[in-house]
Amino acid sequence: TGSFNPNAPCNAPGKSGGIGIDRRSIYGFRTPFLSYTRETFDALEEEGFLYDASIEEGWQENQTGVDYCWPYTLDHGSPGDDLIWNWPGIDRPRPIGKYSGLWELPLHPVIVPPDDKCVEYGIPQGLRKKIKKKAFWFDEASGKLPGVDYNLYYVFELNREETLAILKYTFDLHYNGNRAPFSLGAHSDIYSSKYPYNGPTTYQDRQW
Repeated sequence: TGSFNPNAPCNAPGKSGGIGIDRRSIYGFRTPFLSYTRETFDALEEEGFLYDASIEEGWQENQTGVDYCWPYTLDHGSPGDDLIWNWPGIDRPRPIGKYSGLWELPLHPVIVPPDDKCVEYGIPQGLRKKIKKKAFWFDEASGKLPGVDYNLYYVFELNREETLAILKYTFDLHYNGNRAPFSLGAHSDIYSSKYPYNGPTTYQDRQW
């Protein structure tokens, strides 16, 4: 809709105004639904992006939240992509490979407090068992969930206290471990009063 000048700042009013940020100030990228392929990274490299934030790390069995990886370059590929590529049901023909100098800011799983930590974080015991009833694949021993707000609020239908407990517990694991940056995939529309679905939380709960 309308003309588009790729060299012009995207801060003009109207349909072509974009999000109000100069294209030259955009250095990173995350794929919708984290659905990337090797061609995604070919394009990022060709366009000169500095970083990507589409790959999930931390699903490795030996990583417990205190030892998640820090952001890294893709000079030697991605251990998270290598792992996920082998999961059943992943429709991706091959791992992404190596991209010299391109940084990956990974999305880590959040971790549900175990029963012996629930009270400390302000919730009743049994949250891991509650989540297991909604997702057969959920591993109660590790407590890992995708680190995305949509999953917490809508896939697993957690209330605001349960969500907050998960975020605080995960943050404390990072802080008391190797202090890898704590990331959370968030969607601005979920916090709007116009969002069409609430579930167990209202938009005020989510803003809180």
